[in-house]
Amino acid sequence: MRQLAFALELPFFPVVGVVLGGALGYWLDGKIGTRPLFALLLGAGGFAAGIAAVIRRVSRQDQQS
Repeated sequence: MRQLAFALELPFFPVVGVVLGGALGYWLDGKIGTRPLFALLLGAGGFAAGIAAVIRRVSRQDQQS
């Protein structure tokens, strides 16, 4: 059951990164007037951060096993 919970939480990291990065970029684009530059850049950065978080979690899980 613990492994199932671990596997089900992993996809949320990249999704949350994209949503938060994209939302922050969208807001910033609205302030500066550069649509969609920062929404795309920060969304991609959020995705990369989410993938890095998944890799860290998986490697930490492997070390505990």
